[in-house]
Amino acid sequence: MADLRTAVPKAAFGLSLVLLLVGCGGEHERGDPTVMPSDAADSSALPTDGVPKVANPLDTTAIEADPCRAVTKAEIESVGSPVKGVEPDAQDPLGPECSWTLATGHGQVGAGPLTADSLGLSGVYAKHKKNQIETFKPVQSVNGYPGVIYGESDMDCALTVGVRDDLGYDVIFQAGLKNPNRGNTCPAAIKVAEFAIEHIKEMQ
Repeated sequence: MADLRTAVPKAAFGLSLVLLLVGCGGEHERGDPTVMPSDAADSSALPTDGVPKVANPLDTTAIEADPCRAVTKAEIESVGSPVKGVEPDAQDPLGPECSWTLATGHGQVGAGPLTADSLGLSGVYAKHKKNQIETFKPVQSVNGYPGVIYGESDMDCALTVGVRDDLGYDVIFQAGLKNPNRGNTCPAAIKVAEFAIEHIKEMQ
């Protein structure tokens, strides 16, 4: 599988690796200071920096053990492209993730909870206030939960949804040349997140 989050393609697509956002200021790495908000606030004080409070926090235990349970192959395909392969990684040190390799020329999708970051959306908002991220587009409701687009180009969208005040669920959508969502990637990423939130709700 080609790796969306590395500048040089690798065999596996892990959310913990580098996201190459063409046209959005270069590479963004899950875990680097532009994405991982380690200095925003103590988690007991969340949310901060104007982040909407998560009214109905979700228990993500089930998808942490099996991250591909959050979104089905059929749901990924309903966004516009056939799926060629699915690969879970529950042991990723930055958080369990599932990756879907789409048909040749269609790109990839990756999603999972960022369990290594205990600050959720508050950290992303804090980095925005410090001008440390170039893209910042709040999404009022993703199936009832607040989100932020933190990376966007014609071919990529990076979205985090606050499933708890201290936890974000990441979706990375990469549209290849044949993908019908190329040029409009963030609505596709939001749709994937909506599927995930719905399934996580069902697991409560």
